Amino acid sequence: MPDLIIVGAGIGGLTAALFAARDGLDVFVLERMAPGGQLLNVETIEDLPGYSQGIAGYDLGPILHEQAEAAGARFALAEVAGLRFERGEWHVDAGRESATARFIIVATGSAPRPVEIAGVESLLGRGVSHCASCDAPLYRERNVAVIGGGDSAFQEALTVSGHASDVVVIARTVRAQRVYRDRCAAHPRVRVLDGATAVAVRGANSVEGVEVVGAPEFASIEVSGVFLSIGSDPATAWLPAEVGRDRAGHVAVDLSMRSTVPTIYAIGAARAHYSGQAVSAAGDGATAAMAIARSLRSAKGQTSASAS
Repeated sequence: MPDLIIVGAGIGGLTAALFAARDGLDVFVLERMAPGGQLLNVETIEDLPGYSQGIAGYDLGPILHEQAEAAGARFALAEVAGLRFERGEWHVDAGRESATARFIIVATGSAPRPVEIAGVESLLGRGVSHCASCDAPLYRERNVAVIGGGDSAFQEALTVSGHASDVVVIARTVRAQRVYRDRCAAHPRVRVLDGATAVAVRGANSVEGVEVVGAPEFASIEVSGVFLSIGSDPATAWLPAEVGRDRAGHVAVDLSMRSTVPTIYAIGAARAHYSGQAVSAAGDGATAAMAIARSLRSAKGQTSASAS
């Protein structure tokens, strides 16, 4: 039986696996996509210390995976459906990869928030996308829209601008860091509509345009593709009810990343008050792994003392 099961293998989960395995723990990591998680969809991470020119998430993910695996962590592809506590152990329901452990780290990150924009659901995968690094090459020399006002939306716009002839960012409220705002403002193929709201995506079998309110001069914008970047919600619905969460579903944790259930920890976008930065998720992972290692050493010490 592993000491620790980590659910999710993004930058936080992979860092936790590395630190825990290096500390001698038997670590089992479950990831529903591939090691790297949502990192694999990131074109460039610019604010990671040590990478002055940035690094692609799809390059960083495999590096971290190899490090953790070399340290002794084991990995499996599986989607976790539930978690229950029996006889002093956590049982993780993951189909053929179901397993038990004393400690759990929740590193499941977040999932795109449902979008209440007419036409989006019917055109998803037919011109509407959540991933610029995946689908931007499909729009070479075509017009596209990015819906959202945060860092990720502006980063998506810059990614798509390397392929599309014109990119319009439709932002109800611009919240992106200044560095991304300045880059978009200086880019000849990127326009930002601040204070605008996308209300519908037009098209029968493929995207033909976006209807906008709040920007009279752009009431209808002709585009061939729409990239959604309007936020996400924590992927924590599979956790048992006793794990404390806020109204949005973020797990409440202390400074060691421990939840209201002492043997369950949560990191990165799954926890409350996460900064949204990749480096923060990595720090969370290291913090949780070291706290769990200390707890296990303490428990073993108490057992040895009792036996003697």
